Amino acid sequence: MAVTFHGVTNRSAQNNAGRRTYSVTFRLSTNDKADGPFAVGSHPDLPVIGSLWPEDSTAYCQSLSVDNSDPWRGWHVTANYTDERTYGTALGSGSSGGNPGTGTSSNPYKAEGGSTDPNYDEVLISWSGHTYEEVITNDATGNPIVNTAFDPFSEPTTREVTDAICTVNYRSTDGVPNEVLVLQNKTNAAAVEIDDRVFAARSLRMQNLTVGPREFRNGQSFRNVSYQLKYRSGRTYRSAGDVIVDASAGWDSVVLSTGFSQISEFGSDPSTKRPCLNPDGTKVTEPALLNQFGGQIVVTGNDISVLQELSHYQRFQLYETGDFTALKGVTAI
Repeated sequence: MAVTFHGVTNRSAQNNAGRRTYSVTFRLSTNDKADGPFAVGSHPDLPVIGSLWPEDSTAYCQSLSVDNSDPWRGWHVTANYTDERTYGTALGSGSSGGNPGTGTSSNPYKAEGGSTDPNYDEVLISWSGHTYEEVITNDATGNPIVNTAFDPFSEPTTREVTDAICTVNYRSTDGVPNEVLVLQNKTNAAAVEIDDRVFAARSLRMQNLTVGPREFRNGQSFRNVSYQLKYRSGRTYRSAGDVIVDASAGWDSVVLSTGFSQISEFGSDPSTKRPCLNPDGTKVTEPALLNQFGGQIVVTGNDISVLQELSHYQRFQLYETGDFTALKGVTAI
């Protein structure tokens, strides 16, 4: 027996006094009469309860409805999303929850329908991934990626990478929070903890800030705030022959030192440069490998260990840093 996923047939959305809802309908089919709503609704290509709406990270999948559209073969599954959340327990500052400064779990701001005063709404943290292709100049062991003539390839090597993305949603009763504005596109200056996990310095970058329109509950105005922290792990590379495994600074750029010019003598003035040369004395037409002093690496024979010992990678900090502990959902180590 098999359930086949055929894709989306319909999408719709509604904004009711600032409360956003979405729905999307998928068509599926089965070749076995024994396949019922459970088998169809469990297809891995369908969203799951709690998953986020792709265009609105504050809206989550609240329900799935499974309908038989053809005696037994055809099915439609509708996923309904909402940005409304109801909390039965007050959550305040600190890890113990409760009202700020009291450590209790009682909530004097209980509202109709079980909602609470927005000051006590929970900070919601979810995780997802982003996959992309990146250019690499060294392999997983830290050795440079070169051809059989020990030169970098004309076409750079790429690999598929998936970065973890942490999405944080919360209510702000203080208008547009200043910290989410000033930390946008910065990396964490120091190690921090999120969702019981520790992240090294400069391994998180803040992105995709969303601040919703002003809403009201129990006479209290608030805004829905959402931001993402994209995690990038450290690198393994060589520096002057030493293999460096660094778990931090994943957002730094690590580049294999290559070029068309070299410094003529180790430690000489960088302004006194000469071209990198091929073995026959002609100028190179592709970037040549350079050592830590800016001199051209020349390998004779097939001794790749010389190349590994002399190859050098330069590290550059591309992003400004900031104090991420000012963000909701992030704590200091």
